Amino acid sequence: MEIAKNLILAGPNSVTLYDPALVQWGDLSANFYCRPEHVGQLTRAEASILKLPELNPYVKVNALNTLATEDLADYSLVCVTEVCHSIDHVIEMNEFCRARNIGFILAQNFGPSGYAFVDYGNEFSIFDADGEDTKSFIVVNVTQANPAIVTVHEDKRHKF
Repeated sequence: MEIAKNLILAGPNSVTLYDPALVQWGDLSANFYCRPEHVGQLTRAEASILKLPELNPYVKVNALNTLATEDLADYSLVCVTEVCHSIDHVIEMNEFCRARNIGFILAQNFGPSGYAFVDYGNEFSIFDADGEDTKSFIVVNVTQANPAIVTVHEDKRHKF
């Protein structure tokens, strides 16, 4: 939902949602457009589409009930945020998009951790401003105090 919200605020021509899962109680804490009356009655896409268009009247917001791999040809970017089917299906979607120069992003969040896979095809170039390697750190603890104290793995040096 956060990605859809940010895309709509950014103002592309259109944003299409596909999320066939029915709203569950746990969704009420993760999707601010889901309401108790939606639980078991609407899909997460149907619940979200009720309010998302209000964010930017210049963006056409749609929700799909079904989505076949071939339907991806209608888009310039496909962003998958949950593996609804199998990882083999996600790979098939990525290969379909790659063959047609359609951007493909797979991102998943697992509480405090997550990942993103981005594929804009062989012709896509990234121009790095400073050429430095990406830095990574292992977070071993975050306190619940205010302000929070973040502890990283002792074997890693950092500038934070």
